[in-house]
Amino acid sequence: MGRDEIVTALLATGRPSNSQQFYYFGLLNQELTTLSNWTLARDAFRQIQDDTELSPEQRELASILERYNQTRLNDYERQDSLQSQQDSTQSKLDNALEENALLKQKIQAITDLETSISTREGEGVL
Repeated sequence: MGRDEIVTALLATGRPSNSQQFYYFGLLNQELTTLSNWTLARDAFRQIQDDTELSPEQRELASILERYNQTRLNDYERQDSLQSQQDSTQSKLDNALEENALLKQKIQAITDLETSISTREGEGVL
């Protein structure tokens, strides 16, 4: 199913009222690629895990799918955290490189000044 088909099916489904609907609702939501849909899918599967209306196999599958969606959420949060750390580290590196360039300019200026002073002393100008 494409994204538009899934959204249409979700709109047609509405708010689930029984285990079969929650199961279908969860399956549709986990196919979309947003955190809120993964959360809805996880919650739907979590809600029906102990429902006796479903077969033991369906409850077991609901449990597996709940863990799957929770893992997706955890992985996204971990990736987001790592991206923030990388951005911070890159910013610190950029700042350090700028400071390094400034220090090189200052060292070169001091070296040029010392060379100029040495040249003048050698010529007896000072």
